Amino acid sequence: MALSVNELEAHTKTVLGASVVSSGTAFGELTLTVAREAIVEVLATLRDADGCKFEILIDICGVDYPARRNRFDVVYHLLSPRLNQRIRVKLETNESAAQAPARRGGHARVRAAAARAAARGFGGLRLGAADRVRARREVAGD
Repeated sequence: MALSVNELEAHTKTVLGASVVSSGTAFGELTLTVAREAIVEVLATLRDADGCKFEILIDICGVDYPARRNRFDVVYHLLSPRLNQRIRVKLETNESAAQAPARRGGHARVRAAAARAAARGFGGLRLGAADRVRARREVAGD
């Protein structure tokens, strides 16, 4: 049974807890702004938690707001075929920390984070074998 946007918002805020900085609705879809340091755990939880199952990463994009202190937004668009829902997950970052955190600690490029997400089941992103190997090396720091 599909949840309304308001029900989905309440459920995801309960599941993600303090990782959610703010939430709102835009264009009929839920938008969550999360703490930058928690993005890997947030995406994994949205993929795996009952009542979420956002298994497909549709898109990752960046937005530059030069007038803001944290001038960059990294935006993840996710799809749950089981719920027939989309969700937008954003994080704010600045020039000195303009990298997405990696599960192994340290930082990795957003492209490597996207490759890891795809390899772990976000099927919307298709990478060739060479891309996956290169992304794994970047994450490992090779």
